[in-house]
Amino acid sequence: MDFATYILLSQLGITVLYLLYKFLFSSDTFLQAHRITLLCGVVFAYLYPLAYYQPIHTHISGMYDQYSLELPMIIVPVESTTDTFDIFSLYWIGVIIGALFFLFRLASLVYMSMRSTTVVINGVKVYNPNVDIKPFSFASVIFINVNKYDDNLLYDILLHEKAHVEGVHTLDLVLSEFVAIVGWFNPIAWLLRHEIRINVECLADKEAVKHTPSVKGYQYHLLHIVRENVSINSIGMHFNHKMLKQRVKKLNQADSHFVRRIIYFIMLPASIFMVFVASAWPLSIERPLDMTANDIVVENVPVNDEVPEDNPMLVDNSLPQFPGGDASLMRFISNNIKYPQEAIRDNIQGVVMVKFVINSDGYIVNPTIMRSLSPECDKEVLRLVSIMPKWQPGRDAGVNVEANFVLPVSFVMQ
Repeated sequence: MDFATYILLSQLGITVLYLLYKFLFSSDTFLQAHRITLLCGVVFAYLYPLAYYQPIHTHISGMYDQYSLELPMIIVPVESTTDTFDIFSLYWIGVIIGALFFLFRLASLVYMSMRSTTVVINGVKVYNPNVDIKPFSFASVIFINVNKYDDNLLYDILLHEKAHVEGVHTLDLVLSEFVAIVGWFNPIAWLLRHEIRINVECLADKEAVKHTPSVKGYQYHLLHIVRENVSINSIGMHFNHKMLKQRVKKLNQADSHFVRRIIYFIMLPASIFMVFVASAWPLSIERPLDMTANDIVVENVPVNDEVPEDNPMLVDNSLPQFPGGDASLMRFISNNIKYPQEAIRDNIQGVVMVKFVINSDGYIVNPTIMRSLSPECDKEVLRLVSIMPKWQPGRDAGVNVEANFVLPVSFVMQ
């Protein structure tokens, strides 16, 4: 499985997670269950694509005879890689920008903590910055401009931020940032990031109101803080105007009936279903055949159908066959092979020969490089072989047999 397939499948998982959470879980008051669902769901979304693989059968039975077949040589022109390279470059540019922005905000927190004075309020260490900011926390650090709030308001702020620290909510925040960075092109990833952040704010509110003398007074304090027209560092847990309505709604919502917890068990069969979908996902998507003479060149290399003398001769219709025949095989190779950029840069040209076995079940087993060109070109040819779909196995006397194949691929800058 190539990286592009992994990213697409992981974003499918993120989308399913968001839809399940939004329509099945978000309306109840089981906030800790929400947190577990979101955290585990995100981790699962990035792990389940690893179930997307072709079964590899390492046992080779000695009951069946083997034969070798050499496929025609395929020449890969450099022009066939431009579009793919541009798409991947755009994706990685987005990831790098998001990661750099995240690191910049982390650095700003370190800088702010170095310029802040520390005070202890009700046994809690607080960093008092020299700038006018809204209260927020990150990891075990709480930032509050203590000079601008009265004692009652400061007490509620401390309760809220202390709940973030003790609940290790920074884990949720960092994970939500990871979701947005890796899936920056997916709008659902940003919506899921928002839901994760809302949930931890509601968790902190729920814990804070257990110790505040007035729930209504706490809500007024929320309104007072979010209306402050000052800058904030969005990486931290903070009082956010966009989340205020939902947070107040949760504070005033009656506790959900415990029977609704049964809904959470839906996640288990849903997860299993996602793994099934991933495993059954087509291993290649063929584009319409629109090649020209410059797109793919097939040398006049005859098929070697010689068989060792100690093996019985196999008739033509018993040979293994790529789904759709030889034309589909050529089209598959043309649509999926990529000229490595490192090889283009270093002007590397030549032939890679790969040998692989089509076992009696039609799966490719033990691909090995017989003739190497460069690590990048060798890796690309092995990748191509690894994403080939299941073949129709060869048959001899009505029995499936194994076959050794040799595929020469020539990388030529035309």
